[in-house]
Amino acid sequence: MSDDLHLSAMPKVQRLVEKARSDGYTVIISKQIINNEPGYYKGRTIFLGDNYLKGENPKFPEDRMVVVFLHEMGHVKFQQSPYEPNELKSNRAADELAAFMYSLNESNRMADEGDHGPLMMAVHYITKRAQSGRQLPAYQQALDTLMGAPLWSESVARVERLKLQGVPDITEPQGWDWPRM
Repeated sequence: MSDDLHLSAMPKVQRLVEKARSDGYTVIISKQIINNEPGYYKGRTIFLGDNYLKGENPKFPEDRMVVVFLHEMGHVKFQQSPYEPNELKSNRAADELAAFMYSLNESNRMADEGDHGPLMMAVHYITKRAQSGRQLPAYQQALDTLMGAPLWSESVARVERLKLQGVPDITEPQGWDWPRM
């Protein structure tokens, strides 16, 4: 798409965007993004901030943007699910939990295929986010629930095994700066 601006600088993200589009989702790459976030969703549309896709920000390398995209896709899939009751869909904590779970599940799937970067980033930044103390109550509730789930403990253990096997730790290249909520 002509509006993709700097998407080609991150081929993994580009593949995910192309797959989402082929599945009927709308993904918009924009210079104008809410609260300078790397991404957000509305309905069946995912918005990604072009500034984060240039590949120039060491705090947002490609694997972190993969996780951002997967998180936003998790929101979209949860909101579109015919299996979730509407009252649950309007619960912000449930929506955030679904997004975190989806991003972890997909990051684990990518690790199964040999790409460990997204999983390492997901575990690292979800942990940092939970420890930051800067969460809105719904986010904190979702993080607390996530961290008590088997998927979380399995993901953390998998990352620790990867590090013990000598897989380079690609997280936190220049410090951590989560965008404000």
